[in-house]
Amino acid sequence: MYGLVLEGGGAKGAYQIGAYFALVELGFEFEAVVGTSIGSINGAMIAMGEAEKCVELWRTLNLNDLIKEAEVRTVASKTNKQEDKSDEEKEISEVIKAILSDGDEILDSIKSAFMDLLNTKTVSLQPLKDLVSNNIDEEKVRNSKMKFGLVTVNVTDKKAEELYIEDIPKGELNKYIVASCYLPVFKLEPLDGKYYLDGGFYNKVPYNMVEKLNLTPIIVRTGPADIRDLSFPKDAIVIEPRKNHTSVMDFDPVKADELIRIGYFDTYKKIKSLRGNKYYIEDFSEEEAFKIIKDIFFDKLDFFAEDSSFNLSSKYRRLFEEVIPKLSSSLGLRGNYTYADFVAALVEEESERQNIEYLRIYKISELIDELMKKNGIEFANYEVSKFNQLVKRIIK
Repeated sequence: MYGLVLEGGGAKGAYQIGAYFALVELGFEFEAVVGTSIGSINGAMIAMGEAEKCVELWRTLNLNDLIKEAEVRTVASKTNKQEDKSDEEKEISEVIKAILSDGDEILDSIKSAFMDLLNTKTVSLQPLKDLVSNNIDEEKVRNSKMKFGLVTVNVTDKKAEELYIEDIPKGELNKYIVASCYLPVFKLEPLDGKYYLDGGFYNKVPYNMVEKLNLTPIIVRTGPADIRDLSFPKDAIVIEPRKNHTSVMDFDPVKADELIRIGYFDTYKKIKSLRGNKYYIEDFSEEEAFKIIKDIFFDKLDFFAEDSSFNLSSKYRRLFEEVIPKLSSSLGLRGNYTYADFVAALVEEESERQNIEYLRIYKISELIDELMKKNGIEFANYEVSKFNQLVKRIIK
């Protein structure tokens, strides 16, 4: 069985809810869901059985719901000198230093992050508390068939906390979710007398929590592959965007809706081994690729006889030994690529240039048809002049 692992990442977390819906459609069932920071909010709503409500939340949430405009300006400009701090703030600063000097296995970034919190302490925590209070039902989480877990850093007690729902005192789940999301921009404020920091500063991708439950991790990240991927278990399924589509604090309903859709289709790409970089293309055979190459190139090979950069006299040798290798290199293909790799890259490059809709799953023939419709012509009658322009544009 599987455990769902949701990385922290602020506004980028919309990606995760789209991925979850795709996983459910594909037949995956989860015994547990764990998350850090925004992943703990998504995870709690998934455990509640209210993923649809989570989608609607993302489609209406904007930055002003969390941080007022005046506070954003203040965070960007305000720094407090050490002598302006209260005795309590100075004491917390010393606690942070002690965490590291005591040799605890908490990342060095905690110190600088919490010092930032002490320096700015301008953003109210109340909107985040309200968001959690209005959307998380503790009883539903506790009664869920899916075990829930989260990560936070307890600064007061000098320890990181990886907590399952049974470890959290009854009535305090919302407090711990807020603690997991406690970014350094928020005002210094104790939660029941203790200070916390965003769990991402200790463990941004808590796959170990589902491993402890003897579950296979399905990790849904909020950013592209990085050094963390090297530490993931070999049997883990990792779903991640190909690039950063937005920033941590860029809460915007339009971007969130796109991220939900990207997460959905990226999951299908991962599980179904779809082709494409930006696009989502069903796999196809070498035989189909060869037929497409024939349809695109064979009737137009006379064009290459006029191009001095192609040297071979046989037009078929010229195609396979010069034209395709040159095009492939220009498309970024390296090593032992297949003809299917070549066709997918060629069609995708032109589709992106023509702004063909990318958030859907295509058969290669469907994407070619869309490309031809965009040009107002049928694929079989693709004009030599247009073909020549395409080749000349790709081969610089």
